[in-house]
Amino acid sequence: MTIRAAALALLLLAAFSAEADGRVAVIAHRGWHRAPGVGAENSIAALAAAQDAGFWGSEFDVHMTLDERLVVRHDDKIRGTNIWQQTYADIADFALSNGERLPTLDEYLSQGSRSKSTMLVLEVKKEGSDAAACRLADLAVEAVRRHGLLSPDRIMFISFSNAACKHLAAKLPGFQIQCITTRDPDLVHADGVPGIDFLHSDYASASRSNWIARAHELGMTVGAWTVDATNAIDSTVSRGVDAITSNYPDRVRDRLGFLELSLPRFSAGASKFHATFIQSWKCRDWTAEEWRAEFLAAREAGFDALVLQSCCDIVRGEPGPGAAQDPANYPDAAAYCMYPSEIPELAGSYRSSQNGGDALALALDAAAETGMRLWIGTVNDDLWWKFGWGAPAPDGAGGTFFESWCASNAALCSAIVSEIRARYGATRGDRIAGWYYTSELWNFDAACAGTDAGLYAHVLGANAAATVAAAGPGEPVLVCPFWNPDLSTPAQFGSFVSNFVAAAGFRPIDVYAPQDGGGAGRAPALIREWALAQKEALGGAMRFWIDCETFREPDYVPMPVEDLRADWEAVADLVSGAVVFAWHHYYEGTALAAPFSAFAHEGARNRTASPVPVPFAWLDDAFPRRAFSPAEFDALAESDTDGDGLATWAEYLCGTDPADSASRLLATIEIAPDGEPLVGWNLVNPLPGSSCVVEGSPALSPAPVWSTNALPSSPFFRVRLSYPGLD
Repeated sequence: MTIRAAALALLLLAAFSAEADGRVAVIAHRGWHRAPGVGAENSIAALAAAQDAGFWGSEFDVHMTLDERLVVRHDDKIRGTNIWQQTYADIADFALSNGERLPTLDEYLSQGSRSKSTMLVLEVKKEGSDAAACRLADLAVEAVRRHGLLSPDRIMFISFSNAACKHLAAKLPGFQIQCITTRDPDLVHADGVPGIDFLHSDYASASRSNWIARAHELGMTVGAWTVDATNAIDSTVSRGVDAITSNYPDRVRDRLGFLELSLPRFSAGASKFHATFIQSWKCRDWTAEEWRAEFLAAREAGFDALVLQSCCDIVRGEPGPGAAQDPANYPDAAAYCMYPSEIPELAGSYRSSQNGGDALALALDAAAETGMRLWIGTVNDDLWWKFGWGAPAPDGAGGTFFESWCASNAALCSAIVSEIRARYGATRGDRIAGWYYTSELWNFDAACAGTDAGLYAHVLGANAAATVAAAGPGEPVLVCPFWNPDLSTPAQFGSFVSNFVAAAGFRPIDVYAPQDGGGAGRAPALIREWALAQKEALGGAMRFWIDCETFREPDYVPMPVEDLRADWEAVADLVSGAVVFAWHHYYEGTALAAPFSAFAHEGARNRTASPVPVPFAWLDDAFPRRAFSPAEFDALAESDTDGDGLATWAEYLCGTDPADSASRLLATIEIAPDGEPLVGWNLVNPLPGSSCVVEGSPALSPAPVWSTNALPSSPFFRVRLSYPGLD
């Protein structure tokens, strides 16, 4: 068999165009160095401030010393001499204006790894030559890799060096690289660089007025720097840039309001859906292989993470004759904990013997192996569902049963967050995407009618505040309320949401993702009306996503994908991200799995950029027990790891083993009794759209002339495997 390899297609990044819906990524220039108490640009304190504030990204500058140590500083010189002309020992004692010592790149990335939501924007300085800039770029990539940050959703690169940008674009396909330049976008694009970054005033010149639109036509992203003044912010946003870098990122955020970009980032591989819920009762007895299979299936479907709805379930028995809202009236309870907790309230709780009592460790390990992450829900106490209907019942001691239960539940949730971080943070902390606030809020009738005098919002806000306070910097909290149009109006629920969010103290990195009502068969127009009211109620206090249901009531049957599409499209322009409930329960392993995945990945890349798009799961099976970044998957698909002359993508097409040089597509020829040749081949699991054709040639030299017309008289045969787009 012979295949003439197609030219490697240029991977165009799925550029996020601010021109399409007005959203812009806000990047703190040299960190948020103007934040109170920071006082020094490119300091570790400035990066930490940007992370704590939840800005989309934080930019920093990297230099290389004479002995190839990398340091973070903007200015080229220290004590009057170029950094690249000094050894690290010459400058190691240099102090920043806030008293910090000059940070090395490793020290800076150590802080960078503490936030999973702030993009690190690494500027490669030009140094003394193109060769030096490219060397600096290579060393920076290796440092980023050492810190576990070499992923398109954690790091992007910018540089004034055209050579360094071109070098990085070739080295890291699928990553966002922007050339800081005044060159025509077509010239930058011709270098294979997927983005440009201009001084904001450069856009105003007549000769460059169409450059932003042209860059977007080419699939490139466009950034603007350094945008500080109010009029500059407004004019730059109006021109449709994707990202704004500013010394005053807080000022930019204030001007943008709802238009600030959160996730998804403008990078390759983004899906419509970040994560899917999975309930603990379904997975707490899973083995390591079952967890790995689930993460692989979820990633192939387009998710970045799973949301574990709870890691601890408290199941109450039947109530006694006492008050319905009195926790003491439910004396029997069983706690199911997915890890070996030492919290007194969970002492003696049941843990599965099938996974050694630590299903959470297995889940986090599987997330690491597959390059995925896990949102961790805290406590699901079914007593929660006994409250919320009517006014909270008084407890006879001047308070309400609801208040006392919320206080004890808040303490337990906070303790679980702290215990999990202490137990797994050092070894598996980078796999924790954030924390899920398990108690599902809804438009409680008393609260939204205003007859509870604000009690629900205050008490529930304090309950959520405990989880927010326990979450570390850069660890977002996800809350997914739902709504019932029979209980209140969108405006009434919005008022309750405003009060709840204020009482909880949510941060800009936290996520409010209302369940879209699709599970109850709500009309898309109604879903939009309620989503809009809740978004307006947030006032920009936190990120706004949507939680799309994948089932229909009352029978809880899987929702047709076309209905899911209608629900999602009803709010797509309002949100900056989405999760679903729930892939495993309703779609995985069904006839709807493939249509869902196709919908999730419209306009994005979920497979490799090789001539035949190789599924990530197949590569994981072929090369197990490694976590690959998207760029590494691309390189792996293009490589010939077993040296048999076929790239991995070709072996996927052939159904052969890319790790075994003896595994090849072979043709066989036998002569039938009537003298007719019988040609066969060992192709297994052919891809849809592929086909095999038997061709003949009258001779092999000076050059064979293969054709189906000469059969069966030709003395020479071959089997040609074809696939759309390949010759």
